[in-house]
Amino acid sequence: MEANGEIVSVNLPTRVDMRLFKILTLSVTVGVELELARQEANGIIQIGKRILRVVIWRHNVWKYDILYRNESLYDMTFDIASIEPSFDKFFDNNNQNAAIKTQAESTGCIVKQVIGRDYTDPAFELVFLAHDSQSELVYTLDIGTVPGGSDVVSDMELGGTVTTANIDMTSGVPLHFTVKAINSEGLVSRTTCNIHTYDITLPVGRLTPRFLTTSRPDILRCSTLVFDDSETTSLKEAVGFGPGEWGEQSIPIHLPDLI
Repeated sequence: MEANGEIVSVNLPTRVDMRLFKILTLSVTVGVELELARQEANGIIQIGKRILRVVIWRHNVWKYDILYRNESLYDMTFDIASIEPSFDKFFDNNNQNAAIKTQAESTGCIVKQVIGRDYTDPAFELVFLAHDSQSELVYTLDIGTVPGGSDVVSDMELGGTVTTANIDMTSGVPLHFTVKAINSEGLVSRTTCNIHTYDITLPVGRLTPRFLTTSRPDILRCSTLVFDDSETTSLKEAVGFGPGEWGEQSIPIHLPDLI
């Protein structure tokens, strides 16, 4: 027969759980087990003496605990990798020979009006680069007449980081584009860019001749004034006996020497 007793027994069980589902979640639980005046009696059959003893049978005959408490001291769950998506910054070089026009600036996105299209069917191109190492991203676009505004377009869903779209928008004023990247946890990052104007009109102008008649048909002089919402990149002239494309009998259409 063997009798054992403990006045106080204290244990601090600790458990750590780690879960990975798009983001890494860590749970830490620390508790306390308190046992006072613990007594028990065990029946034992053993062979040998002292350090050569071998227990071949052991059974608890009687056990008594005066007090036992099990309490939680600390229980916390938090996300280790819950971070917002990020946009890469890049600089757009304003190339005069490019197929699209823009105002160059260092930003997280670049928006350009595509040129070479009919003025009744304008389009813009939007380029950005966003990434999130933990989840896929959803992209939306707001367009407004003020920075961060959405009075022109609100929460337009984008199919990727390069978008070309032709939608009805306000012309003649600066437009501000706000791209939002949203990850699976609902965290949002934003980046903005703008265009000086969205040009949906033809250039207009006025041509004023220096004289209406002349005895020197080889010398002609006039002044020209052109109005447009965007920068004029090409100007051609011709002289003939009719208006428009039919008036180039004397001098075929060509690029003039501007003074």
